[in-house]
Amino acid sequence: MEKHATVMFTTLADRVAALEAQVQNLQQQNHDFRQLIDHSGEIFWTVDIQQRRMLYISGGFERLYDFASEIQYADPYAFLQVVAPADLPIVEEALARQRQGAPSEIEYRVIHRNGSIHWIHERGVPVFDDNGRHVRTAGIAVEITERKFNQESLLQQRQLLRTIIDLLPDSVYAKDALGRKTLANQIDVRYMGLTRESDALGKLDADTYPPEIAAQLKKVETQVLLEGKSVINQEEWLVVNGEQICLLTSQVPLRGAAGEVTGLVGVGRDITKFKAAQVALKELNRTLEDRIAERTHALQREVEMRRRKEEELALSEQRLRQVVDLVPHMIFAKDIDGRYILANKACADSLGVTVEQLLGKRDAEVNPWPEEAARFYAEDVQVITQNGALHISEESIHFYDGSEHIMQTLKIPFVAAGHEKPAMLGVGIEITEVKLAEAKLKAYTDELQQANTALRGAARFKDEFMAMMSHELRTPLSSILGLAEALQLTMYGPLTDRQQRSLKLIESSGRELLGLIDNLLDLSRIEAGQFHLHDDQFDAVSISKSAVDLSTDAANAKGQSIQFETNCERLMVQGDQRRWQQILLNLVGNAIKFTPQSGKIGVKLEADNANRRVHVHVWDRGIGINQEDLSRLFRPFSQLDSTLTRQFPGTGLGLALAKRLVELQGGEISVHSEPGEGSTFTVSMPYSQTQGEL
Repeated sequence: MEKHATVMFTTLADRVAALEAQVQNLQQQNHDFRQLIDHSGEIFWTVDIQQRRMLYISGGFERLYDFASEIQYADPYAFLQVVAPADLPIVEEALARQRQGAPSEIEYRVIHRNGSIHWIHERGVPVFDDNGRHVRTAGIAVEITERKFNQESLLQQRQLLRTIIDLLPDSVYAKDALGRKTLANQIDVRYMGLTRESDALGKLDADTYPPEIAAQLKKVETQVLLEGKSVINQEEWLVVNGEQICLLTSQVPLRGAAGEVTGLVGVGRDITKFKAAQVALKELNRTLEDRIAERTHALQREVEMRRRKEEELALSEQRLRQVVDLVPHMIFAKDIDGRYILANKACADSLGVTVEQLLGKRDAEVNPWPEEAARFYAEDVQVITQNGALHISEESIHFYDGSEHIMQTLKIPFVAAGHEKPAMLGVGIEITEVKLAEAKLKAYTDELQQANTALRGAARFKDEFMAMMSHELRTPLSSILGLAEALQLTMYGPLTDRQQRSLKLIESSGRELLGLIDNLLDLSRIEAGQFHLHDDQFDAVSISKSAVDLSTDAANAKGQSIQFETNCERLMVQGDQRRWQQILLNLVGNAIKFTPQSGKIGVKLEADNANRRVHVHVWDRGIGINQEDLSRLFRPFSQLDSTLTRQFPGTGLGLALAKRLVELQGGEISVHSEPGEGSTFTVSMPYSQTQGEL
């Protein structure tokens, strides 16, 4: 028994020792794993989704986020304080996906306390337990600032290269393996008879050139694309703007990673004048050969060949030089020592020297402004040593004559053929006149704002005056109408039939004048900002029917009929009930006025539940409106022409007031009209109340 107990104890002690060894081994592995994570350059983190707390953040967090990891442990969302405001929606959306158990992968910026901006690429993946429940989210964050910067630099270099290609006087183009254009500079686009590169992309030569020219181009294209051969200095004739031109073209194949031909690149130089000179020279040679003895023929041929080579060389050098010298902007290149290795005429002229005198010199040797020369050298060294582009949107420099100029400058690293030292390529664009124009424009804008302020003051004075005068006119007119009504009621004694008719005419004219004054008063108050709406809840269908009923007598007087239709029986809206009815009365009254005897008029109300709007259409079969007159339709006191004014009296206030009232209630009014066929006015108003029974 005692022996058996001793054996059991020994076995248990061995197991404990083994377990302790395993624990120690796991602890060592965990320590090694943490060391590997902390020095990997990436930030690893784990969040407990259930308890919303940080479980682990690897080293480097404070370096990447410029933020204490203790604060992040206390609040898993504390890092949002340093996220760039423009990127917060992206980060918050990723957090929402993580909480829902979905993976996420985003790029965003953080702002350090010194103001520097750092790009971060972050991935998050959900972690599930054995029951498939989402318990944690683990993620990795790594800085990608340098990659982002390199992408932007590459884009700028591509844009510069594209600009240079478009500035070249030669045709430059590229095609894919099927012969379709994938690139065309401005000269090539013009040769194709097009105006924009977008019109040329994807086109075959047969799509833009005549059949005989397209067939000629196809032969050369086949050699390059199908046989993989380069065709150098091939003469091709084109017709551009009705004139024949001769191009000296070279085409080379483009190959993929496996060596297969994926397309071609071509360059065409206009040598039409050179060909004409060749023809003239040949004719001269033929004449000379007829007059010069046989013994001089060999000498003439030698001289001619030499002259031709010299002309070709001179023409080639001239073309290459024109690429740079014909550009009005400064183009220059300097090596690491600050010596000019390339300069165009515009650059040399600014320093008062020739291009030949400038090459090999430093700015300090030719620039009479030492401070500027030192600044230029520092910028050049920065571009070369840091291998990055420098864009100066605006800088002031002096020319050799002392004149001051404002320039926009771009400098990029440059490797010059035949030069071992690293160099810088720069382009300077003068924007002095642009800046002067901007200053003049600002001065003009300031004067215009002052004038507008004065005009607004005058308009406000006019509106206040009209509102006051309309009110003053309304007071005596109300007395006139009151006395006319009292006389008709025989309150001052009996009246003859003629007197009754005269009083009715006085009352009718007075009420028309009162309506005009009321419209004028309302319009003046609106323009003066003194008009107030009454917020009521009412049934738009009932109010619309009421407006139709009130207009029936006026329509019947001209033998007209008014129709009313709606797609709902009841529609409760929020607004000014009296002004709603006033709008419809003005529109229906306008339709009655411009519709002939026995004509048709209609009012149609539609509830647009999807957009929470109500649309009221007032239509007629009247005289209609010309399209050129629609823009003046809603102007106060505006009649479309004098003949209409005599045939249909009015002041032009009704439609103007209706438009103002609609807009004050958040709606809009539109019109569709055809001369001789009638018009349709549509009022669209929002409604926010719950719709009643439909």
